[in-house]
Amino acid sequence: MRPCRTGRNLRPAPLLAAALFGILIPVPSASGQAAAGNRILGLVPPQTSTSKATIQIQDVDGGCRTAALRCSGVLPGLKPGGSGGSAYDPRHDSLWIADSLAIEEWALAPACRKICTTKTVLMNPKASLRGLAIADRRGLLYVLESAPGYVGIRPWFLRSCPPVPTRGGCSLTLRDSRALAGGLAYDEFRDLLYFTVSRPAFVGWVTDLYVAPASNPCKAVKSALGTCQTGANPWGPVTGLAYEACSKRLYATDGSDTLLVLLLDPLKLVWKSLGCCRKGSAGTWTGLAVLPGWKRRDTGSGCSGKGCPFCGRIRQTLVGGIPSLGNPAFGLQVENGPIPGFGILLLGVGPCGKGLRLPFLCAPFFPSLAPPPLAILSGALSGKGQCLGSVRQPLPLPADPRACGLTLCAQWLVLCGAGSGLALSQAIEFTLAGT
Repeated sequence: MRPCRTGRNLRPAPLLAAALFGILIPVPSASGQAAAGNRILGLVPPQTSTSKATIQIQDVDGGCRTAALRCSGVLPGLKPGGSGGSAYDPRHDSLWIADSLAIEEWALAPACRKICTTKTVLMNPKASLRGLAIADRRGLLYVLESAPGYVGIRPWFLRSCPPVPTRGGCSLTLRDSRALAGGLAYDEFRDLLYFTVSRPAFVGWVTDLYVAPASNPCKAVKSALGTCQTGANPWGPVTGLAYEACSKRLYATDGSDTLLVLLLDPLKLVWKSLGCCRKGSAGTWTGLAVLPGWKRRDTGSGCSGKGCPFCGRIRQTLVGGIPSLGNPAFGLQVENGPIPGFGILLLGVGPCGKGLRLPFLCAPFFPSLAPPPLAILSGALSGKGQCLGSVRQPLPLPADPRACGLTLCAQWLVLCGAGSGLALSQAIEFTLAGT
């Protein structure tokens, strides 16, 4: 095992993550691969004056299945046909949704619940909110506002609840006074913002994709995006946009149909269409986000060996949301451990093994030994009971395309007292998701 020292007085978490993944990620490694299980989700306004707005979810890549209800009773001020936006937050496994009146954050699991809300503040009082996007690496929520012939983008600080608007907004005046901006997405790997501008044509609408650095959203290049033509229904103005960095896929919707685009080199305007998918259920998308696909598997069980208090419920958990690349809040935590005790996180590349039995351990050891796992010295357990000790190891995930789909196996080793015995948690095997 390779020791990697950390703790409150040792290496800061971001530097630790950089060191970890500089060792863990194989080089060279494939990038741009689609992560299994990605789905889109977003805000759907009420259909009548007596119904309520909802959050719906759809598996677009896995056979274009019909969109289904995920959360109900959101954004009570949103009217039928109203505009809005959506953005996924991996820190809380949550969806931010907004209209021109309010911004809300809704936890998606294990059950839908509102966890943050604030009033929408727009730069242009005549505009409406038309898109949201989150930049994990920047800790910002970007808000797109639109009026005929006008585009505005402003970042909000997202470090705490409620988010706070910054003074760093910018605006564009469009040549076509009928044109409407709609949909906003962020590219975590390239640090780019994507948004669309749609304008009426002889039949339906035509849409341009704008690509801009996140540091200067109004300094953009643009190109025609393309459309979905489904039967006799012409393509409408884009109402939602989402992007998944590992697969390099952009999702653009006019509310009823979603266009899939592979962004090969967005700054050089090089991309290709991957087809279309109809929403299939009642209501239309108003704002779009990607729910990254990832996998988790627990194996083994916790135990305490000779020389430790009997703490049979010791276990580890994933904290800080999902293991999405760019997520600054992600980490692992050991719980229900012995006090006094010192936690060591063992982190290996690849799937968990069948379990290696060693005479000095009370249960099998699961991380792969080739390459040897990292041993991260996390610190002393704390808590209010002999078997209620815990310690958390931050592991902010870098926005590194080489890590797309990487599988890791984690297990905690706890030294009891002055090293008089050893305890083990179960092992968790998990994959790193896109963003």
